[in-house]
Amino acid sequence: MTDKNLNRKERLFHIVKQHVDLWNPESLLPHAPDDEYDIESKKIAEEINENCTAEELAEIISRVFEKGFGGNYDRERCSGCAEAVYRDLNRELEWKNE
Repeated sequence: MTDKNLNRKERLFHIVKQHVDLWNPESLLPHAPDDEYDIESKKIAEEINENCTAEELAEIISRVFEKGFGGNYDRERCSGCAEAVYRDLNRELEWKNE
């Protein structure tokens, strides 16, 4: 893996983490450790590719959180976080322009 790819993967993780932490779907933050959602954020980041739509991101987030926490994590519940991640991915990583 090249340094460029590693840096890109790190940036992708940080974008996902930022928005998942802000979303805070289980209301665990700020009482839990700062890395509370890091496992989920990493799994989400690993599934994202340059062709993902906001809807596909919502599906990925839904699947990861349902597996990790159970409960109702349908796409609608995850759509706000997915749209924020999608927006930042396209702005900061310029995926659609490569």
